[in-house]
Amino acid sequence: FTYTYTDPLGCSNSTKDTITLINGPSISFQTIDSICITGGLVTLAATPTGGTFSGNGVLGTTFDPQLVGIGLHTIYYTVSNYLGCVNMDSMQIRVLPLPAINFNGNTTQLCVDASTINLLASPAGGTFSGAGVLGNTFTPNTSLIGNNTIYYSVTDINGCNNIDSFIITVNPLPNVSWN
Repeated sequence: FTYTYTDPLGCSNSTKDTITLINGPSISFQTIDSICITGGLVTLAATPTGGTFSGNGVLGTTFDPQLVGIGLHTIYYTVSNYLGCVNMDSMQIRVLPLPAINFNGNTTQLCVDASTINLLASPAGGTFSGAGVLGNTFTPNTSLIGNNTIYYSVTDINGCNNIDSFIITVNPLPNVSWN
């Protein structure tokens, strides 16, 4: 830049100087597009190192999806270079829900001598487990008398896994005697 001064007598002089503008450090994030709500703590990373992460769900250098819930969340990173120039950038992390499990149409009371029944759950593609369960069928006479907890585990296309359960009560046959 040039600075010129003219005094009241009409004498003038100028001086020149150069100012160098230095950008703050360029920030690069480790990419985290999405995470399941139950995915646990996620380690945040960015370069250059030594900066500070902030935003909802941020605890130091980790992000906790359960603290913020389902949706799109913005994470900020602020860092300075050796000259004290500061830069801040942001990234977004999508927190995904677990697949919703429905048990419509399942029988909840059976006699111990009842026939094998098919277990139903949606979304399809999951796995049933529990006493009396083989594949997607339940056989009362191989289960327990009383309450049998039937579990269903399913993973959606995003890799989010959910487990839910329902109870099938297996009733004993009545004692019958002839006198």
